[in-house]
Amino acid sequence: MRIDRFAYLVTLALTLPTVGQNISSSTLTLVVARLAESATHSWELGTRAQALTELNAPLYSVLSPSASLPPPVSPPQPSGAFLEANLTDVLQIAKQTVVNMGIVGNSTFVADPTPKPLVGNDGSSGDPASLGAAVLLANWTFSALGSTTNGAGNGSVSQAEYAAAAEAQLRYLLEVVPRTSDGAISHRANQAQLWCVKFPSQFKINPS
Repeated sequence: MRIDRFAYLVTLALTLPTVGQNISSSTLTLVVARLAESATHSWELGTRAQALTELNAPLYSVLSPSASLPPPVSPPQPSGAFLEANLTDVLQIAKQTVVNMGIVGNSTFVADPTPKPLVGNDGSSGDPASLGAAVLLANWTFSALGSTTNGAGNGSVSQAEYAAAAEAQLRYLLEVVPRTSDGAISHRANQAQLWCVKFPSQFKINPS
């Protein structure tokens, strides 16, 4: 099954740095490349962004035990160079997500974000939220990168637009998504459903 293959690739990408020195850099590069090829749905893109952040820049990963919250706006190394080298793909995912929302250039929405998922018509309420950490990271590191650092994924999306996208997703989860009788947020957007899946749920509605 597709989901099993993708889950395997993510798990492998996350565990390679810790399993010892017998994994070659070429193998790791291949895993990351296959991960990029496989990620097309919202939860896959969000999971890929989380995996790459934890792999390449654990300082900024909400899943890293050594990370501080909030993370530093500027990394210890020269800011632009570090972010370009380690978070380019993550920030590009964030940029494309916000562009696809259709809010870029909408000053009314940016000034007062209304509830809106990061990915529309998804069917799931939890899957689009998996992209939230990447969008927040793009907003948080924007000043360190500068608005002209296209390679790192900011490009035509402003810092305020990243913030508005994240707020809109949060409001959608809290104000629109169905809940169970005891207040649990539904995994599905059209009716209250709680899912238990074998793939790590922290990649979806995560601690960020």
